[in-house]
Order: sequence, then structure tokens, then C-alpha cells
Amino acid sequence: ARAYLSAAGEAPTGRSTLRAVSAGELVPAAALGRGPVPDHRLVTVTGPGGAGKTRLTLEVVRNLASGHTDGGWFVDLTSVSDAERVMAEVAAAVGVAEPQGATLNEAVIAALLSLRAILVLDNCEHVLHGVLPCVDRLLAACPSLRIVATSRLRLGRPHEWVYPVAGLTVTEDGGDAVTLYLERTRSAGGPDCLDH
Repeated sequence: ARAYLSAAGEAPTGRSTLRAVSAGELVPAAALGRGPVPDHRLVTVTGPGGAGKTRLTLEVVRNLASGHTDGGWFVDLTSVSDAERVMAEVAAAVGVAEPQGATLNEAVIAALLSLRAILVLDNCEHVLHGVLPCVDRLLAACPSLRIVATSRLRLGRPHEWVYPVAGLTVTEDGGDAVTLYLERTRSAGGPDCLDH
């Protein structure tokens, strides 16, 4: 799924509904939004599957979109199985058609060259061999572009800022994982508590 993220911060289409950010997530969202994303051109939000990397990233990008006059784009790489298709997914998100007389890389760079925008590359870990050259080319050619990637693994670029997101905790008294489970159960019309 691909979507344009405007300065108004609409959620990307084709993705599950985003729940409201909980009080516990406001601290990492604020920290990520105040420091790494505005200050670095490449930020990778890392963590285990289900830790909330995408939700956290979208919350931060929505809040920062107004400072990026050209908005941004969300590229979900979950269903991409061929690493060679990463730049094609970015091209589709940005609205670049198959170029005549230029390579796809050149056409995407031309489209983004003068834009002050954010590009979110979501779920990068399984197509890193395609993400790395894509990121390198775009950052080298587009001076006002910022890229925020979500991945279980860091990209390993020298200019990358890595922001780790911890997995949900489970404790004797419940923890984050149980709280999230109960919130989701209630929102789906389930019981308010679990029978032990």
C-alpha cells in the first residue's frame, strides 16, 4: 500500500486503522519527533515485529509534515518480495510513471529533487538489498528529502540514526502486552476483563 501524507497528516490508505497513541507511546513519539527525524536525513526505527514501529513513525511524521512543505509519502514494502522492486514502489508512491528516455532512478530523483518532503519506507528488513541503493541514491541527489525507515534490522549506513523501539513487556501483573491485548479486545466488543 502506498499513500501521500499531506501536511494535514492523513493516515495512509490500505493499512489497518491506526489506534490512538497511548500515553506510554507519547514519550517515544515526542523524543523521536524532537530529535532524530528533524535533525537527521536518515532515521531507521528498529525493533521486533509488532513493537509499534509503523504506528510510532506515522505519528511522528504526521506531526512533522507541516514543516515539510511538500508533505511526504508512505511506502509499505511488506508485500514486495523482489528487492529490485523497491525503487519501483517508491516511484508508484510518488506518482512517477514509466519514464521515456530516462531510467526509473533518474525519474524518481527528478521528481523529488527540489521537494522538502519525508519519505517513509515501511518494513524494509526483507528487501534491504533494494532499500540500501535506493536510500543512498535519493539522499545523495535530493538535499531536502528526509527518509524514515522501519525495519527489524538497521540499514547500516554511515549517516543513519537508529531509533530502537522495545517490544511489549509481559510481567506478573500484566504489562504492555496484556494492556494492548485488553484494549484491542474491548475495542472489538469483547469482555472488559479476562477470566483466569
